[in-house]
Amino acid sequence: MVEDKEQEQHQQFREMVERSPPKFKSFPSPNALI
Repeated sequence: MVEDKEQEQHQQFREMVERSPPKFKSFPSPNALI
């Protein structure tokens, strides 16, 4: 299902953000990094 895939991508993004510098945590969505 598409929702499951989006959830998985969101989880990966959250994990990446947690390892990123604090300034990246201000982005509202993964699209802001693209």
